[in-house]
Amino acid sequence: ITHFDSHDHIHVLPGILEICLDAATAHKVSSLRVPLETAPVGAPSLRRGLFGIALSALSQRAARVARARGFTFPAGFSGFRGAGAIDTSSLIARIEGAGKGPTEIALHPALSNPPRVDMQNWGYRWSDEYDALLDPKTAKALHECNGTAVSYRALAE
Repeated sequence: ITHFDSHDHIHVLPGILEICLDAATAHKVSSLRVPLETAPVGAPSLRRGLFGIALSALSQRAARVARARGFTFPAGFSGFRGAGAIDTSSLIARIEGAGKGPTEIALHPALSNPPRVDMQNWGYRWSDEYDALLDPKTAKALHECNGTAVSYRALAE
């Protein structure tokens, strides 16, 4: 296990975070996802924007608590804003806008839209994100920014 995460980022909620950190510690997992959006990219809907404000506040607290307990996480996070609608140009903008240190760019790639029937109402364009990952322009942008794709395992090293 390389890191701790949860569906809909519920692991950053007060009370749940502490339980998750205790479980991670017990299993010698020292990294976790902190979805504190740092990239000024993507125009969310009003609903997603309001959820993002709450998630940002919860993530700031989670970062403080996790850091105090010795957990590691990327310096930046991008992907909440515009989730499910990241095409090649917006992925490149996220790569170019990444700050110093590791930045997680969260994507939801899949070969079909949607990958499961229960996801039909999400409005995500999974295949666009899949195509963006494989686009040679993306690899070129990553190279030009001296970036490299790594896993959470690299944070612990």
